[in-house]
Amino acid sequence: MRVTACFGLWIMGLLPLSGCAGKSGPDHASRDKPKDTSAADFCMRVAGEDFPAFKQNLLQRIASSSCPADCPLNEKEFHPGSPREDSLGQRILLIDDAVELPALTRYRSRTIANVRLQGSGRYVETVWKTSINPDALAILETINNHERFIPMTCLDMAMPYLERFGAQLPQLAGHGMDILPSLADANPKAQFVVSEDQLSDILSQERICPLLNNEEAAWSNLEQTMHETRDSLVTLIRKYAINYVHLSWGLEDKGLRERFQSCGKKQPSAETVERILNLFGNLFQNITHVQSPTERGLQPVYIFQAAPSATYPLTRDDQLYSLDCRSIPGRIRVTAASYHGFDVPGEGGPAPFALASHEANGKACTDFYVVTGYKGLFDPEARAARIPSGPLGLGHLPSPSWPSASSFANPLGLSFFLYERQKAPQSRHDEILKALINKSSPQVYDPLLHQQLQIFKE
Repeated sequence: MRVTACFGLWIMGLLPLSGCAGKSGPDHASRDKPKDTSAADFCMRVAGEDFPAFKQNLLQRIASSSCPADCPLNEKEFHPGSPREDSLGQRILLIDDAVELPALTRYRSRTIANVRLQGSGRYVETVWKTSINPDALAILETINNHERFIPMTCLDMAMPYLERFGAQLPQLAGHGMDILPSLADANPKAQFVVSEDQLSDILSQERICPLLNNEEAAWSNLEQTMHETRDSLVTLIRKYAINYVHLSWGLEDKGLRERFQSCGKKQPSAETVERILNLFGNLFQNITHVQSPTERGLQPVYIFQAAPSATYPLTRDDQLYSLDCRSIPGRIRVTAASYHGFDVPGEGGPAPFALASHEANGKACTDFYVVTGYKGLFDPEARAARIPSGPLGLGHLPSPSWPSASSFANPLGLSFFLYERQKAPQSRHDEILKALINKSSPQVYDPLLHQQLQIFKE
C-alpha cells in the first residue's frame, strides 16, 4: 500500500498531522471556486440550509470525544445499502485495493455490495468486519444518514477527525481510500459495488510459477480460474445493473512481468506473457459485451482503466504493452496530464503541447487525458482546482497523496464521461464516447477547471 511520506510518518508517530502541509499555487484560487458567490452558498445549496449547524455539531462531537484514551474498540459488520432507481446508469463496480470499512461506512447508502476474490477466482459477495471505536463510527454513520449528499470539501473535517481517532482506525490511507471518495464526490447519484481485491490478485505465485515450465495442468488451472472470474463478474454486473467497471492500477503488462520475479531467476517467455494477457483481454471483452439497464434503456458496460506511461513512445503494436495498448471496444484508457500553466479550453484540446514525457509516451495507447491540477508526478505544488486526497471522504488533506498519476486521473475521466452523459439525456453511451475520443489525436480535458462534473450541477 502506498501512502504519502508525511502521512506515513504521522501514522508511525514521528510527525504531527498538522505538519503534512503541501504547497498550492494561489494564481487560480479565485477562478477555481464554485460559481456560487461563496463556498458556503455552494455547500448549503448541495447539502441543505441546515448544513452549517449539522457540521458544527459534528465538530463539537469530535472535540468532546474521550477517544482514544477511554474508548474500547467494538467489532462492526458492514451491511450495504439498497439500490436506488435514480442511480440507474451510474452504477460502478470499483475494483481496487486499500478500501476499508470506515470509508464504506461513510458511504454505506452509496454502496450496494462488497465482494472479495476467492481462491477459485470467483468474486463473491461478503460482509466486511473490522474493529472501530463507537465515537469514530458514529460520526461516519451520522454523515451517511444525512438526508442530502455532502461533498467532502464542505465537510472539511478530515484533520480534526484523524487527529482524534486516527490512531485507532484500521486503515487511513491507500489507493481505494481516495478513489472511492473521488468517484462518490463527483457523482452524487452514483452507487457502487466495491472489491478490495485487484484483478491481478488472481496471478498468485502458486498459480503462475508453474507456467514457467509450460505445464499444461498449470495452464488449465489458470484458464479455469479466469472462467470463474469472468462468470462471477458478469453475474455481479447483471445482478446490480452495473454500468461501469473502474480499474486503476494492478493489471498491466509491466506489473504482470514483475509478478514473475517472485518465482526466481527464470523469467517468462514472450509467449507465456502473451497467453496470460490474452486471457485478461478475453475477460474484458466478455464484460463489455454485457448490456445493462439505464434510465435511457439498455447500454453497454464500459471499463475505465488507467492508461500506461513508459520511458519511450509507445505504439499500438508494442510487444511490451500488448494488453495495455490493444484496442478493446468498450475499454476507455485515461492518462493524467500535469498542469504547467496552460489552460485547456472547456471543449478539450490537442494532447502534445504541455505533456510531460512520461505522459506523452503513452499517447498511442490513450483515449483521452485529464488534467489533474498538479505540476508533476507526486509534486505537491498545485493550483486550487486539483484532484484531492480525501481519506474517508471527510475532507481534503493539505498534502496530496495521488496527484498527477493516471490511476487518480481515471476516476476523474469516468466522472467527466458521466457529466457529458448528463448533458445529453437522449444520446446513447457510444455517441457520447465517440464525441470524446474519436479524434486523430487524444484530447486533453480539464473538468475540474471548467466545473464539468455532476457535483457542480446539483
